[in-house]
Amino acid sequence: MSSYQRDCDIYQGFQFKVGVRATVGHITRLTLAGKELTADLSVKDPLAPATTLAAVAVLSGCSWAGRAADPIYLMGQVSAANRKKLAKHLAAGPGVAAIGLIFAVYDYDSLEQRYYKGLCPQSALLSGHLADDGMSLTISDEADQGITSPINYAFAIGAAPTTDTQLLALRSSVKQALTVTWCA
Repeated sequence: MSSYQRDCDIYQGFQFKVGVRATVGHITRLTLAGKELTADLSVKDPLAPATTLAAVAVLSGCSWAGRAADPIYLMGQVSAANRKKLAKHLAAGPGVAAIGLIFAVYDYDSLEQRYYKGLCPQSALLSGHLADDGMSLTISDEADQGITSPINYAFAIGAAPTTDTQLLALRSSVKQALTVTWCA
């Protein structure tokens, strides 16, 4: 299995413009240790740009080594309110915390001239736990200076799989898709 590494354009993620073909991504649901973060960022759906989505985060990157037991790392920007919730979790100290995620990374297919979901959970919610690598959850203390409205903060989260078999949709174009297993 090949790895999936993408840099996402946060400017395009926050202020989607039809005609720009940059990779974008969003987390539309995130629970951490049983607490749900608020989907308080308004973003456009790259598959249907007239549609607005509520997002927890706009992604700046995604990294997955490609093997079933490998963690998925998501980097992005969260609101001030969600930054506060994440910081509170960090202040409580280390520990294994359950994660629930709905996310998608959107790539652009030049031949079909449209976006597609490059990586996303096959089912509605991907269940896992914080990766135990010491960098599984980070949050910036400083607001982003590039995008100032809405006020947002950089963060990163590493989600490791549980022993339950779950499926990821992995695409390399609109017409080429794989369903891959994600489990410990």
